[in-house]
Amino acid sequence: MTGPDPNRNETGRAATATRPSFIVFMTDQQRADHLGCYGNPVVRTPHIDAIAERGVRFENVFTATPICQPNRASLITGQMPSVNGCRQNGIPVSLDSTTVADVLRAAGYRTGLVGKAHFQNVSPVPASPRALRGRGNDPVPPYETARRDQRTGPEYGAETRMAWARDPGRQIPLPYYGFEHVRLCIGHGDQVEGHYSGWLQERLNGAPDPRGRAQALPDDTSEAPQIWRTALPEDLYPTAYIAEEACAFLQETDERPFFLVVSFPDPHHPFTPPGRYFDLYDPDAIALPASFAHPTGAREDLPDSLLQGYARGDADRDAYWPFHADADTTRRMIALNYGAITMIDDRIGQVLAALDAVGRADDTVLCVMSDHGDYMGDHGTMLKHGLHTRGVINVPFLWADPQGAQGRVSRLHGSAIDFAPTVL
Repeated sequence: MTGPDPNRNETGRAATATRPSFIVFMTDQQRADHLGCYGNPVVRTPHIDAIAERGVRFENVFTATPICQPNRASLITGQMPSVNGCRQNGIPVSLDSTTVADVLRAAGYRTGLVGKAHFQNVSPVPASPRALRGRGNDPVPPYETARRDQRTGPEYGAETRMAWARDPGRQIPLPYYGFEHVRLCIGHGDQVEGHYSGWLQERLNGAPDPRGRAQALPDDTSEAPQIWRTALPEDLYPTAYIAEEACAFLQETDERPFFLVVSFPDPHHPFTPPGRYFDLYDPDAIALPASFAHPTGAREDLPDSLLQGYARGDADRDAYWPFHADADTTRRMIALNYGAITMIDDRIGQVLAALDAVGRADDTVLCVMSDHGDYMGDHGTMLKHGLHTRGVINVPFLWADPQGAQGRVSRLHGSAIDFAPTVL
């Protein structure tokens, strides 16, 4: 690393440069060390690694909170969950929020999001009724929190997954949190709905839906948690759809600078990479994490809330709670995680080729990041929730600016709340 240039910011762009366009590649539940450019010797990610070589690789970027919805809220608002009010999954981003896309759109940018948003709830679970817990004798205040907005109602139903399964042609109000072009993917693995639902139906052309464990192809992992060999072919998988829609966005004739978020739901569980990606990596060649056999502290010393989460996960390992896995199962999950990542990398290459083809590569900043990580075998556990270990909170963050630094590694500490102001 060289010393800082006073005429350039941390990402390397000259302070007097013209306004660039942006493509933000986001993955879901991916550890920083599950990329070749971060030192992983097994997973193959040549296109992402090339972005790192063309820009800055940040080693110490962390989540605002290691779970999907609230960290995504922090990314688009530049605010901590305690400020924007999205403290956990199930609390939507307020429609009154000003997002980075709002600001860019107001400044003349064309804004697009293809793939996973998760700004609103994906399950139709109503908000709990408010209940005062005070015991004082003073008159009851009209509201018991600083926020009066309960964030419920039809205007917060844009991302309800099963609503899209029932009606693939449904519409959402635009702009959506500042994005004027939106193509949603809601869910994970081959269990995705949204705008993708209608696209898939058209291509199936009346054929039975091949998705899910019940329709899976025969495989010796059929009883393993979070794993099945999907019958969905590669070209119909959500990752392929997202790349296709991103390319279509780039190919539209529009001279405005653009801000495009390309958000893949993988490699988040369930682990169902399609076709050749399912067998791309040999589980027997996967090394277990160094802490695999090390207990997560003394079990009896863990807080009850954490123990309850593991109890739920161990009882139903196809749910969303963390669970313990043996060595063979962990190796297979990591191998499938790698397969999903390599598929994403291949499709990122497809989008970059489209960017070159339309002649916009010379002034487009490329960013690669994830919303949070995964235990992936750390302390013998899978998924997330509970303990904020580095594998869950440390995320990849690459920034490649054609007018900026190349091949640089930064040890600057950053957070999800730094993303929006960095772009702006």
